[in-house]
Amino acid sequence: MRRLISTLSFLAIVIALTAQTEAERQAIKQFCGCFEVSFEYTETFPRYEDYHLAAPYKANAIEYMVLDEEIPNKLVIQNILVINDTFFIKHWRQDWEYQPTNTFEFEGNKRWTTANTSPREVQGRWSQEVYEVDDSPRYSAVATWNFNDGKKVWESTADAPLPRREYTKRSDYQILRRHNRLILDEEGWVHEQDNQKIAIDSANQQHIIVEEKGWNTYHRIDPKRCQAAAEFWNERRWFWSQVRAVWNNLLVKPGSYTLEKMRGSDFLSDELEKLSTQKFKDETAAREAIQKVIDKYRQFSEASSRK
Repeated sequence: MRRLISTLSFLAIVIALTAQTEAERQAIKQFCGCFEVSFEYTETFPRYEDYHLAAPYKANAIEYMVLDEEIPNKLVIQNILVINDTFFIKHWRQDWEYQPTNTFEFEGNKRWTTANTSPREVQGRWSQEVYEVDDSPRYSAVATWNFNDGKKVWESTADAPLPRREYTKRSDYQILRRHNRLILDEEGWVHEQDNQKIAIDSANQQHIIVEEKGWNTYHRIDPKRCQAAAEFWNERRWFWSQVRAVWNNLLVKPGSYTLEKMRGSDFLSDELEKLSTQKFKDETAAREAIQKVIDKYRQFSEASSRK
């Protein structure tokens, strides 16, 4: 009888965990849709007396977010920026993986580290990996979904390069330490941020220069507003799935690497965009051409010793 009770208890736990994981998967799918977006950032607490707070940043956009790939334990969501309802730009991407086997971390000064994860550290948790418009890594974090009081919240901390709104304007800091809080509801979702802007000195020491509050709201709108964006992406998704496959292969190798977005007068994003207009006989040919372009900008170094 005791053995039967133990078996039933174990099965009940397995069923509960499976139901929880499926609920988390469905929550992640709520990021998809057609959204009116507002971006707001305000610097708050300077760490130095002579620091002058930057002017608040505000912007608005329409984003189409599509579930581009779904496999066991992983979902890939691609963003398409919609401009004046007629012009479209491949925007950032987020990959969600349940109990990931490897992750990457930004160290500053254009350098990333990739490493295998400990199964214990990621048990029952999801990673969110955010990628640039050229599908190169931006930041990655692992955390637990929380469903309380009718809210669906995922909260994490990750180091990232300078945001697009500042990387061409500022050189006084090298890392944006992002505390991300993603909050889902029926109307859409909110990306709340408590960030720290961090400078790295000549001795490789980190110093917080100022803190920042971010508040990005994604309000769900009529899907028809994004129909043309969906057609735009369907015409391009095969090529970018090959780019994603090349990057995925690179990021599972433990080690560290630097990534330059510009070599001479060439940009990684521009070269990949030009490549996307070519015809390839098969996936192998496409991936070889993509790998050749990425290798111009990426330099891999010794394997990491991190556990």
